[in-house]
Amino acid sequence: MRQRHWLLAGLLLALALLCGCTENKIACGVDGQNNAYLHYEFNVDTTGMDPAMKTEIWSGLRQLEVYYRYDLGFTASDNFGQDPTVYHLEMTLRRPGDSPAQALTLLGELLQDPTVSPFTGSVTAQQADSRISTYTAQVRLEANRLLDTAGLENFPQSLEAQLRQAVDTAKVELELTLPASELPQGEEAVLENGLARKTVQLSFTEPTELKLTTLQTDAETTVAAALEDLDARAATAARRERWALILGVLALVTGLVLLLVPKKK
Repeated sequence: MRQRHWLLAGLLLALALLCGCTENKIACGVDGQNNAYLHYEFNVDTTGMDPAMKTEIWSGLRQLEVYYRYDLGFTASDNFGQDPTVYHLEMTLRRPGDSPAQALTLLGELLQDPTVSPFTGSVTAQQADSRISTYTAQVRLEANRLLDTAGLENFPQSLEAQLRQAVDTAKVELELTLPASELPQGEEAVLENGLARKTVQLSFTEPTELKLTTLQTDAETTVAAALEDLDARAATAARRERWALILGVLALVTGLVLLLVPKKK
């Protein structure tokens, strides 16, 4: 299975070279529901292609979708049945976690699993105190190596030639996403709705690396700490009220005593 995965992963990237200026993405990370995920999204524009070339591309995409869906467990969606000008294919593999920290662990396992992931990389989680965690993920994708395993020499000559020429102009985005309450100083990522996203353009001639570090506040710990602080403030206020009452009573008793005690003439 591993050799077949590398072959088809290389084919996937090879087909990406045909995408031209359309939007294409290879992504991994943790989403807002604490799922670790791998995601591929490709759009192949067949405008101007002869029918034979279009059929070859359709066949390759169908082969990829079937393998990733039924052999590797990805969910997949496409528009192939509509005979489109732009073929669209999305494939996602998710591993659900109970918390951001657990999802980070699952992401690390996905990145290190060569049967499902073309990436290599590492994920770390550090807790500076009881309220803030630091998450760091670093991924590396050797698209050039995957292309070498794709068996391009076995492609029809017309398709192989077009793939080779497209290497310098291919546009595929590599995206990494992690949970985040804030970003450390100097981190260049987009922070939105509790997630930080960082992207680079994928190179087909050399390894592409992407690193992202985020800061995540533990909501439950923060709420507990806030409630504890409120309780402490309420207890302090209650103690002050009791002392004020006691002092008031003492003052009243003292005043009554002074009134009741006969004055010396």
